[in-house]
Amino acid sequence: MSMDFQEQDRRVRAGQIIIAAMAGGIVALAAVVVQLHVTGQMPARNGGTHPIITYVALATALMCVAPAVLVPRLVIQDRVRGLASLETDDARARALLEAWLTSLIIRGALIEGPALFLVVAFLVERKSVSLAVAALLTVVLVAMMPTRDRVGRWVERHLRPAG
Repeated sequence: MSMDFQEQDRRVRAGQIIIAAMAGGIVALAAVVVQLHVTGQMPARNGGTHPIITYVALATALMCVAPAVLVPRLVIQDRVRGLASLETDDARARALLEAWLTSLIIRGALIEGPALFLVVAFLVERKSVSLAVAALLTVVLVAMMPTRDRVGRWVERHLRPAG
């Protein structure tokens, strides 16, 4: 790949900051909620005997799994189709990095949103399954943390058909 590695490094660093901020927000909120729970300072329990908010939060998490996989792929496929019109590998690599970062943000948001919702569900209804699934989603989010090597291989793999 002829692209300047500094450009790739900037995109990777941006992706790392974004994922860290998303995961950090979930962890911070969960830490506050757990601290409130442990110290007995949780707000009065709302709702009846059925944890409707927990059910909705779990359903939201399930409904976001497929879009978290499919939507970023569609963004990338759309961008890959347009690569042929670009004249140099450098221009194609830059376009791919833009598509990669966009897809990372979309994927991350589709994981972060339900995780935050689940923490709030725990705050309101105190069902531990909410925190457990939020923790699982946070692990998935952290596993998405980009590295220079992974992103470089990804760009190379997508440049081959176009170049």
